[in-house]
Amino acid sequence: MRTANAILFLVWAVVLFVIQSSGLGISTAFRTCDAGVILLIYLGLCHSLLVAAPTVLFSAMLMDSFSGAAPGAFLLLYCALFALAYFGGKKMDLRFWLYRIVAVFILDISFRVLIPGLVSFPYDPVFVPEARTFRNSVLTAAASPLLFLLFDRSETWVESLISDQRGQG
Repeated sequence: MRTANAILFLVWAVVLFVIQSSGLGISTAFRTCDAGVILLIYLGLCHSLLVAAPTVLFSAMLMDSFSGAAPGAFLLLYCALFALAYFGGKKMDLRFWLYRIVAVFILDISFRVLIPGLVSFPYDPVFVPEARTFRNSVLTAAASPLLFLLFDRSETWVESLISDQRGQG
């Protein structure tokens, strides 16, 4: 079951990366909302390291490969973001959806504050205006319950497919 969940979340990482980085009309809503960060926070809050680690590392390598940032910048950021979500989820009770929204907001705003310095580290650092960072973090936090539900439902769907296959065999 863990292998199927790990593969499912790897597929989700690729789909969200393609939607967010492409010029599709649907992706304009995702330009301000970082769905990849929501996926990493979801994995940190709701799954074990065995399921989440391949997706976190793959997402980071994907972003590092296509971003043009300093090598390893997204690897460092994504691993730090995942670790904060994972250990924060273990320390605090974040089962209630409102607490998860607040956690996504706090982690996303910290991600958006750290990213300009790490991405442009060898160059002249450029900082994002505060109003845009705050607005985008609010939009990411607002979209998180919908994506959390989508991830939960897809996981339930895959588990039902696997249990149906085991019942027939």
